[in-house]
Amino acid sequence: MRLQVQEMQRAISEGRKQQEAKCNKKLLELHSLQGMVDELQAENRQLARELQAHVKSKCELEQALKSRNEIIHEFNELLDSNLEEHAQFLAMKQEVTDVKWQLQQVQTEASEFAKLQAPVMLWARTIFRRRQISSSRGFTEFEVDCENLDSTRVKTRSQRHFQLRQYCKMWRSAAKYFLNNKIFRNGMQKLLTAQNTPIHPVQNVLYQSRRLHSQTTFKFNFPASAIQKVETSDKHRWFVVHWEDGNHSVYPYAWLRDNCQCPQCFLSSAKARKFAIKDLDVNISPEKIILTDSKISVAWPDQHISEFDANWLRTRCFHQSTREEKQNQYFMRDQLHWGSEFQIPTANFEEVLTCDEVAYKWLCNLRRVGFVQLKHAPRRKGQVAKLGKRIGYVRLTFYGHTWQVEDKPDANNVAYTSGELKLHTDYPALHHPPGIQFLHCIKQTDVGGETIMVDGFHVANQLRQLNPEAFRVLSSVLVDFTDTGKDYCDFSLQSKNKIIDLDHNGNVVRINYNNATRDSVLDLPAEQVHPFLSALKDFVLLMYKPENLVTFKMEPGDVLTFDNWRILHGRLSYHSDGGYERHLEGAYADWDEVMSRARCLKHALHGDK
Repeated sequence: MRLQVQEMQRAISEGRKQQEAKCNKKLLELHSLQGMVDELQAENRQLARELQAHVKSKCELEQALKSRNEIIHEFNELLDSNLEEHAQFLAMKQEVTDVKWQLQQVQTEASEFAKLQAPVMLWARTIFRRRQISSSRGFTEFEVDCENLDSTRVKTRSQRHFQLRQYCKMWRSAAKYFLNNKIFRNGMQKLLTAQNTPIHPVQNVLYQSRRLHSQTTFKFNFPASAIQKVETSDKHRWFVVHWEDGNHSVYPYAWLRDNCQCPQCFLSSAKARKFAIKDLDVNISPEKIILTDSKISVAWPDQHISEFDANWLRTRCFHQSTREEKQNQYFMRDQLHWGSEFQIPTANFEEVLTCDEVAYKWLCNLRRVGFVQLKHAPRRKGQVAKLGKRIGYVRLTFYGHTWQVEDKPDANNVAYTSGELKLHTDYPALHHPPGIQFLHCIKQTDVGGETIMVDGFHVANQLRQLNPEAFRVLSSVLVDFTDTGKDYCDFSLQSKNKIIDLDHNGNVVRINYNNATRDSVLDLPAEQVHPFLSALKDFVLLMYKPENLVTFKMEPGDVLTFDNWRILHGRLSYHSDGGYERHLEGAYADWDEVMSRARCLKHALHGDK
């Protein structure tokens, strides 16, 4: 029994020791945790101090930003003020330039005074004695009865002094008027020149007084130029220029004043009119008209003088043939329509980029036939952007500056599939669709993918001949087009366009047709729906006639450039199995930029010819 008690005491003692050991261990752990808590509290205090420092730094940063914004605001105000001062400076500079030019004119006139004084005095005295200009505007300040002065018997010295003063006043006024009047100055100069140049053919130029409305009062002899003579017609408010080749041109007075080319009315550096239309007297008539050195000088009632070069006037003749010729030069209206026999014009891609003559021929062909194929472009992206830069810039649309035509999953455009693409023009969902399209073949599929094209103007004219009523419907009915999706950005387009657009002369100028984006909304009375659909079907069936279609397959390195307002294009289906896939890169440009580049290239190559 005692042994059991001893065993129990030993067990209790060992248990107590174990418990003490555990308690000591727990106590050590507790001390360790307390140390950790102290460390964490120290860290929290440190973080709190750092947070306070950060908050203070943030406040200082906000204050600095506020100060910076105030400085920027002050700088912007100062910049605006400087810009205003700069604009005022430029205006003052222009005024100084004008004053310098006027000063030069005055100095020139002063240098000519000695040469012109004697003949002007003689001529003025003769004119005044004959009293031929006493009723003309501008002479009233020195209208003096010369005959009465000459016939008056002067008996006293005061009367003689008075008569002398009258004579001096009259001749000073006459000389001042004639010498300050550029028309008469040039006329006298040519009078003197003509006397020393007998080998020049001589002509009579007629002048008409604005008030008298008579045939003419004065005659001068000038060396002949491209202009034979000038006649006025106050009834029609124009003058008639008779050219040496036998033709004649009419120029309205108001148009001449509106198009004065002097520095006061025209900024030659910008080729822009400065004269304000609000200052134009539409009923104006000239005081005097004179021909000098192949130029016509016109003096207006306010003594303003306009000079017009003969060539400048000839190219702005109002005759219908001249106007048509000028418009054809501006807009290159000479076009060749074609069918399946069409031989696609080609050019070298690199030469278009580097040679002005090749680039000009490319744009001329593009305008004339609507379609040019460029060959041997590098087989990588970025080439259509180079073409855009050659012209000026590409047109940004909702599909980006350039876009990739590939078979894409969840395509946002029917062109981004491998299926057949029907004949269409791009973007009729815009009220102003792109004028030019570039398509660069980077990769081509082995089977399918042929390109089809048709001259829309040619087919439209066929429809006009074969079915005039269908042509009338398609050229008069506004059709709704739509395009919705997300690419360069999200978009939701809606437009109304006629399938066939005509100009004021009834000529076809644009085709707007894309069956994929033609809206189901049709803004027509129900009874007009059937005639419209019937007319549209007839037009499309004409497009697909074999004699109108051109079919070919692009090769890698080819770039199609075509008129998107004229050429309808499409594609046959092709196999897309994830192997050698078809890949085209496209871009747009507008006709305004293309025509601008063509005119610039023409001027660089041929000047003003």
